[in-house]
Amino acid sequence: QKIDHPTDLKRLKINYPIVLKSQVYGGERANVGGVRFAETTIDAIAAAQNIFNLPILGELPEVLLAEVKYDAEQEFYLAVVLDT
Repeated sequence: QKIDHPTDLKRLKINYPIVLKSQVYGGERANVGGVRFAETTIDAIAAAQNIFNLPILGELPEVLLAEVKYDAEQEFYLAVVLDT
């Protein structure tokens, strides 16, 4: 779910616990603090306020993505390369 402002988390349509991820161009979000986990609405609002004020790769995020947190037994990564 797209989060434009920390108060949007009061109307969240997904269940907790959640993951908040900054939406900025570039790949190093987790290493610079752009990914946070939250167990409650209060925790999520505090985490969102922190991320919105955190420059990531020189850019302040304008939007966050909220998703249900889950524990994966396995992870698979897929890459597609187009060779014209």
